[in-house]
Amino acid sequence: MRSVVSLVKKTKKIGIVGFGLAGAALAANLLEKNVEFKVFSSRSKSASSRVAAGMFNPMVFRRLLKTWMADDILPFAQDFYTRFEQLLNDKFYFPKQYFKIFGEDEVEFWINRAQSEETKPYLSVSTLKSLNHANIKTPYGVGEVFGAGYLDVNVYLDRFETYLEKLTCFENKVIDYNQIILNKNQVEYENEVFDYLIFCEGSHGVNNPYFSAIPYRLTKGEVITIKADLSIDYALNKNGFVLPIGNNLYRVGATYEWKQLDEVVTSEGKQALVEKLENIVDADFEIVAHKAGIRPTLANRRPVYEQHKVHSQLAIFNGLGTKGVMLAPFFAKKLVEELLNSLE
Repeated sequence: MRSVVSLVKKTKKIGIVGFGLAGAALAANLLEKNVEFKVFSSRSKSASSRVAAGMFNPMVFRRLLKTWMADDILPFAQDFYTRFEQLLNDKFYFPKQYFKIFGEDEVEFWINRAQSEETKPYLSVSTLKSLNHANIKTPYGVGEVFGAGYLDVNVYLDRFETYLEKLTCFENKVIDYNQIILNKNQVEYENEVFDYLIFCEGSHGVNNPYFSAIPYRLTKGEVITIKADLSIDYALNKNGFVLPIGNNLYRVGATYEWKQLDEVVTSEGKQALVEKLENIVDADFEIVAHKAGIRPTLANRRPVYEQHKVHSQLAIFNGLGTKGVMLAPFFAKKLVEELLNSLE
């Protein structure tokens, strides 16, 4: 890290480090505001966004609580992704019916929560005894969650990256912290001057020397993709999820590991996922993929989007955790607006 003081012409240009859900949402906001920017992101560097199933839903199932800020972030995300489907001329945002399979004694609790002012927009008051599917285990019935679905994250990021490459504002590169030059009000990297450099590095953010005080609580997650002749187009949840992604393929997840923080798939993780699957469906299946990633979760389970306390030309957008699909568009917009307003 080097710090110098010099007079540099104002550029109104922003640099983004990382291109997962956070970095892509920032780039999208800057693109729509017609602000010059460049993304630095290495394809060789792992990203939890690429591993995640991309599911979103407005509920926290363990206690049937509404996801933090769901009323704001859910419709905002829907508008954002459908807008960018049109721009990128592809389909990657998929609303889905989502059913919670009840355990013993859960039906009454569900109905009570469904009648609560807080959660009733998202939970069906009526419950079903079954889904009329011979392969789905529903011994105590099911309830429907409204406002759920999934983002095909890889299609979204791949199409957007290609789009940005054509605009010459994407560079496949690992950034070297030692080559960052801090000027009085700007930041320079490889002879390019930026008003802000925003770090969106996911779990790799733990190695960032400028934001070393961020209280990360990283979690490892494993998911499998199976092939099965189930013929369902809705998602299911019971201490895990089964998500249809087309062509008789289903994503099954997820595990949570706080100690072994690597991206190596494990036999234990696979077995746990198979047990989750078999607790939901009774059908023959073939595992066709098994992946692991590190979620960039913070101790308070909230995203961090702020400027550096000393070097205000540096900022961070990270900590999206398991709700990244919903959180990224809304908070990217807030950060971009705050940064641009400070340049006026």
